[in-house]
Amino acid sequence: MIVRIRPEKEVTKVSVRYEVLLNSNHSQEARYATLTHELAHLYCGHLGTPNPDWWPDRRLPHQANREFEAESVCYLLCQRLGIDNPSAEYLAGYVERYSDVPMISLEAVMTAAGLIERMGRERLKPRKEVKK
Repeated sequence: MIVRIRPEKEVTKVSVRYEVLLNSNHSQEARYATLTHELAHLYCGHLGTPNPDWWPDRRLPHQANREFEAESVCYLLCQRLGIDNPSAEYLAGYVERYSDVPMISLEAVMTAAGLIERMGRERLKPRKEVKK
């Protein structure tokens, strides 16, 4: 993958580790909500990490914990932008069905939300690869 930064004539090569596919038939808002949810899984560490300095490796054993964190990130980001999304329904439904909220990391949720929100405002520099 090549990332071109405009208007500069600099080219940066970035290896592709993850791929997110979005449904082009969905609205921009629905695609944004989907993207934030999937990026939340990545940055909360649910998929592991290529470098522990980038984000933690938190491959949680229970899907409910992973989904609650990702839905929480999606909810926070969409609410701040006034985007309707199904996260509020999911979170409320979970609380109605179960007496306890799953064990989640508020630090992971807030860190992921902050990073994704920052990515929406500005172009971030590619992370440096670790030399082995």
